[in-house]
Amino acid sequence: MSTFGFFQPAVLGMGSQSHALSAIGTNIANVRTGGHKRTDVHFATVLSQTVSSHSGQAGGTPAGTMHSDFGGVRPKDYARIDTQGLVETTNRQLDVAINGRGMFVLNTRADGGGETLFGRDGRFDMTTTPEVVGAQLNGQPIGINQGFLVDKNGHFVQGWAANPDGTFPDNGGVLSSLRVDSFAFADAGEPTSRAALALNLPATALPGDQETFSIDVFDAAGERRDLFLAFERDVQNRTWNISVDPAPGETATFDPPAPLVFRPDGELESPTQYQVTITSGTPATFTLDVAGFTQFGNSFSAFNVNRDGFAASEMRTFRFDSAGHVIGEFGSGMTKPIYRLALADFANVNGLEARNGNVYGQGVNSGEPRIGGAGQDGFGDLLVTARELSNVDLAQEFATMIMTQGAYNASATSFRTMDEMTEVARDLKR
Repeated sequence: MSTFGFFQPAVLGMGSQSHALSAIGTNIANVRTGGHKRTDVHFATVLSQTVSSHSGQAGGTPAGTMHSDFGGVRPKDYARIDTQGLVETTNRQLDVAINGRGMFVLNTRADGGGETLFGRDGRFDMTTTPEVVGAQLNGQPIGINQGFLVDKNGHFVQGWAANPDGTFPDNGGVLSSLRVDSFAFADAGEPTSRAALALNLPATALPGDQETFSIDVFDAAGERRDLFLAFERDVQNRTWNISVDPAPGETATFDPPAPLVFRPDGELESPTQYQVTITSGTPATFTLDVAGFTQFGNSFSAFNVNRDGFAASEMRTFRFDSAGHVIGEFGSGMTKPIYRLALADFANVNGLEARNGNVYGQGVNSGEPRIGGAGQDGFGDLLVTARELSNVDLAQEFATMIMTQGAYNASATSFRTMDEMTEVARDLKR
């Protein structure tokens, strides 16, 4: 190595330690950044000449290295993507964290035609696209802004749409962006098929006395229909005539046209159910269960009203569950899964290529993505109303900073010593 070559190890040492200090500073600055993964810097020796080694020979030179010149050091960055960060509880319904393996699947375009990216920060929001004509109001087309679920960078969250029955394809199906505006899902409702009542009719009532009670049911169009039940004491002991009166302008039939007959102990004898049909407008037919009727005391009272079916309604809001389902909540009070979030894993997740915004692209060293759902095939569960922050350990970073600063100072001292030696050599000739 030449005299001026003596400076090389010191220069490379200062440069490498400066690089390490920069990485430490970046880690510390992002200690509260969602989804940030720390970078550790390791070092490798750099040779200025080839190291030649030889084996020993009988009666000859001993085995060993004949000659080597070490040229310094170079830094090597290692992203710790596979280490989970601190999970912080929030009060946002759109925050979700992965507890275990997996990364959220993202795309730079709503139609899925952009770059596929991956990230761990589950602080999601809804963004709107330019206005399109895609809905009707009072029979007239209206322009709407489609809303999609996005991450903090505006990348579109990917997942699978639910089948009409609320299940999901066995093989996952095709990934798509998650549209979550109120016009994306409108439930047609479910007609009432059965209504059960538990009423008490007064045993002291006189013939001709009447009691009334109203219930609402839903027809095949998801519309609410109001019905009024009338009970009139018959001249026969322990017998009540029952009839149904629909809302004004509607007609209804009641089958069988038989009275309610009670036993001496006050329990209902027959019949235990009726078939009610609303014949006006959109037809509605349901079974009215009266097995819970009684005849006691001197007062009329209702104990329980239970019916199935629900009205047609639009989606009002949505939330996540621990299995990664996006649950739609409708105006009727009904909830159902509409999407499932997709997660990705890699054979070497640390081989992913970093992008701006704490997201990553597939890299040469990462392998192909394996796609699945939360809680399945080795993927972690989801924590709702929670968010993953960075995996930076401040104590470790500051300790490493102190050691790195010492190494930088040592390299600087070595450089200064080489400079002094050069001055001495220069001054040998006067």
